[in-house]
Amino acid sequence: MYAFGKMMRRLIAEHDTSQAAICRATGIGKQNMSVLCKGETRFPSIHVCKKIADYFGMTLDELWALLEEEGE
Repeated sequence: MYAFGKMMRRLIAEHDTSQAAICRATGIGKQNMSVLCKGETRFPSIHVCKKIADYFGMTLDELWALLEEEGE
């Protein structure tokens, strides 16, 4: 499992949201979100990362800092 999945699960829990809510708000597909949250992909596209960062009200730099905390 890649650290991106751990980070996503952490953000979802901390913000009391769901994969479905993120998909609706960002336009990221359900299957793609599932792959991200399971940690089956190492690095999603910058476009997807930007949508995720925007959803959680952070910059890409802040998102990457969280990813580093997860050990990637």
